[in-house]
Amino acid sequence: MTGIACETEIGVALTTPDGVPGDRSGPAASGGFPPDGGECGMLMRAIDWSRTPLGPIDAWPAVLRHAVDLILPSRAQIVMFWGPDFLALYNDAYAPTIGNKHPRALGRPARENWAELWDDLEPLLQRARAGETVFAEDRPFAIERRGFLETVWFDISYSPARGDDGTVHGVVCVVSETTERVLAERALRAANERVELALDAGAAVGTWDWDITADRVFADARFARLYGIDPIRAEAGAPISAFVAAIHPEDRAHVAADIARALRAGERLATEYRICAPGAPIRHVLARGYTVAGPDGRPARLPGVLVDVTEQRVAEQALRDLNETLERQVAERTRERDRAWTNAQDLLLVADADGTIRAVNPAWRTVLDHEPEDVVGTHLLDLVHPDDRHLAEELLSQGSPDGLSWEWRCRHRDGSYRWIGWRASAEAGLVYATGRDITRRREHAQALERSEARLRSVFETSYQYQGLLSPDGTLLDANPASLAGIMARREDVIGRPYWETPWFTGTPGLPEQIAAAVPRVAAGESFRREIVVDLPTGRRAFDFSLRPVQDAAGRVIAIMPEAMEVTERRAAEEQLRQAQKMEAVGQLTGGIAHDFNNLLTGIIGSIDILRRRIAAGRTDDLDRFFDAAATSAHRAAGLTHRLLAFSRRQSLDLRPIAIDGLIGSMEDLLHRTLGERIALRVERRDAVWPAEGDANQTENALLNFAINARDAMPDGGTLTITATNETLAPEHPFCADGVAPGDYVALRVTDTGTGMDTDVLERAFDPFFTTKPIGQGTGLGLSMAYGYAKQAGGHLHVASRPGVGTTVSLLLPRAARPVEATAPAADGPVDSAGETVLVVEDDPGVRLTVVEVLRELGYEALEAIDARTALPILHSDCRIDLLVSDVGLPGLDGRQIAELARQRRPGLKVLFITGYAENATVRRDFLGPDMELITKPFAVPDLAGRIRALIERAPTGATG
Repeated sequence: MTGIACETEIGVALTTPDGVPGDRSGPAASGGFPPDGGECGMLMRAIDWSRTPLGPIDAWPAVLRHAVDLILPSRAQIVMFWGPDFLALYNDAYAPTIGNKHPRALGRPARENWAELWDDLEPLLQRARAGETVFAEDRPFAIERRGFLETVWFDISYSPARGDDGTVHGVVCVVSETTERVLAERALRAANERVELALDAGAAVGTWDWDITADRVFADARFARLYGIDPIRAEAGAPISAFVAAIHPEDRAHVAADIARALRAGERLATEYRICAPGAPIRHVLARGYTVAGPDGRPARLPGVLVDVTEQRVAEQALRDLNETLERQVAERTRERDRAWTNAQDLLLVADADGTIRAVNPAWRTVLDHEPEDVVGTHLLDLVHPDDRHLAEELLSQGSPDGLSWEWRCRHRDGSYRWIGWRASAEAGLVYATGRDITRRREHAQALERSEARLRSVFETSYQYQGLLSPDGTLLDANPASLAGIMARREDVIGRPYWETPWFTGTPGLPEQIAAAVPRVAAGESFRREIVVDLPTGRRAFDFSLRPVQDAAGRVIAIMPEAMEVTERRAAEEQLRQAQKMEAVGQLTGGIAHDFNNLLTGIIGSIDILRRRIAAGRTDDLDRFFDAAATSAHRAAGLTHRLLAFSRRQSLDLRPIAIDGLIGSMEDLLHRTLGERIALRVERRDAVWPAEGDANQTENALLNFAINARDAMPDGGTLTITATNETLAPEHPFCADGVAPGDYVALRVTDTGTGMDTDVLERAFDPFFTTKPIGQGTGLGLSMAYGYAKQAGGHLHVASRPGVGTTVSLLLPRAARPVEATAPAADGPVDSAGETVLVVEDDPGVRLTVVEVLRELGYEALEAIDARTALPILHSDCRIDLLVSDVGLPGLDGRQIAELARQRRPGLKVLFITGYAENATVRRDFLGPDMELITKPFAVPDLAGRIRALIERAPTGATG
């Protein structure tokens, strides 16, 4: 059995086995073509096939003759491309689709006659020849078939034509040209867009579509509001009875008749009537529509447009009244007509059909500054701008401009021009027109265009990341700055879901957040937050927002994303927050430090007095000094726990210190602190520079580091301590944190503990932050060390990896001088000359100590606890050579007491004592002439020396 088989997407099957019922032998038997082969069949018989690549018909393969036998009589548009050269054989139905290529294309290689689209056609044929069925709807082709190149559209199905052995001999193409339908659909879309623009710009109220079968009317918001119907209900379809109820009762009959006539004859509908919706004034409307028949030929739909002609009808009525007045010269013209004509703000015009002006209203004087009598009798074209006269001439040539509207420029009396929007109607050979000055509206429109151009320019040149999304989140546009941030082109990202673009895909979790936010923004919400994203250009922080873009009706028509980079600001704010935290902690702990120093003064003073009395053999009356020292010591022990909760604010005793020696002096303490399960390894280096720092604060920092490391190694481990010399170049990462380049000594403590993740590491310096259980840590260790490092001009850095361990590096500036041993304070008797000193101190222990020291040194000592008890003494006539006062007192402080004292005693010298360290940092601003300050705790010899020196100093003046 010899035959050919081809299966297509549209279900056509060609099979040509020999010996089918009916014994149709076909060309294989007769050597010709079936008699019903049509024009192509006749052409095929007439062609000298021996001159074609196919050769004589008798020499054709049987499979080809059978295929042609089936193709020729078919009413479907079919062409077969045979063999490797794609020789073309087609039927009558296909011939019109190739125009003037027929009949020369018969039997010739497709490349000869389809040369202009061969680059497009050949890949399709090759795919089918390779065994693939190619199907497409509305497939465009650029073809030359009438002497010029044109674009046409087809529904195509290209299928391989196989023999009995499965070999592909050719390609059977079943096509259906859809050019007219495609162009019609495009024209319809364009027409719909023009209609929508016309509705927006003109006086159209809205559109409707009456589904006659369902008896429901689908209307837009304009149409619905005029009828007093909810726009949402109208958009979903409302019964026609709901709309009929709003038609004026007097107009319902003729409206029904006009609709019935249009439906019956299949004509267009044009009917005018009044609408009286509840609570609204009566409106005159003009309804225009057309009948759409269903498959059964009966009317199925009646779509149309509704135009509000209320103002036009009022104006036309006024014009008709005026015309009647002019024609009949009726003296009894009504006052209402005259008022409507005279007071109308729009231009009213009556003209002959040829354009000669018969009458105008007074508005011509206010709008165009023309006196009515100067305009009457002139031709309308005399007032029109030369560039618009062609439009005026075209309108006048139509004879009847009834129902037309247009815009042109009319000449003002000063020679300028105004844009006037006209509407006209015709009656009895006359034209009645109303004109409204729309100059400002057009200027606004032009300004809007310029504004949009400026906005586009801002969008294109903005340094912020900006874009535009559809309500579903599809990216519609992106500005150059945002594209540069991801190193992409606009075409790489346009059309993709916003959250699937490189702005977010590099940051885990962020695409899901953006995807969830888009529907909320499309519903009218706003979305704003600070985000950190990993872009191809690096990690960046942005102030990111999604804002809805709404139209005049409040509907969200787009979404605008905007991102302002805040990377540098965020880093600066983080540094500021850290400084502010340390400032707050310092302020909080100042008062506690003051109390603690008071206690230390009582303890040290009592001990010095006891030592002096015992040395002198005076053992009477020692108990009260022992009691004072013990009481202060117990109170100091209670304050120790409170001090651990706050960072200290005091003047640092900055001097050269040997870090290696400091570590060695603490080894025993560190061994006891760490316990037996943690090995301590101290790596000593030669020639470590002296560091400029406070020895006590450095020891406290090292002890805190060791305790933190111990807690991070609950199962044991190794703690390594080293001291090294470090030179920081300007490009060193520490310098980016505000550290000055130069030489430093680094004290490093490294553990093999649990380490810290990123979140914990970022908060390591926060005061009171701790990962330890409540009661086992205050969270002040690292923050106190950080504050000390910064105050000393150094730096503190923590590096950590979970499961590996942590390294804490304390950098102190290199000292400019070598380490010196501290000389002991001088201790010995001080001679006095009977001078009188007033001591003002609210702490009993401190007051007792200072007073006793003064008396033992030979001074006359007077006591006061605050301003209330001190001021009467200062205002008395008793001798006072020196005022010794605490700064922090209840009520008036020591500085205020000194000021009041000097009003009475201008030359009075003052020695302030204080335990609040902040005063030492502002001593220059705090002290006046003949004033000095000593901080608690102090040694008795130091106090005696300061008192003696101040009393013996020559006066330099007093503050008033």
